[in-house]
Amino acid sequence: LTAVEELDLSSWSAGVYILKIESRGGTAVRRITVK
Repeated sequence: LTAVEELDLSSWSAGVYILKIESRGGTAVRRITVK
């Protein structure tokens, strides 16, 4: 899953985010750190 790479993180505050991504293949959890 590369959905995270398509997000615009420039407007996000610094911190750690947990994203739950649902797709046809199932559910994936991604952890992103925004600096």
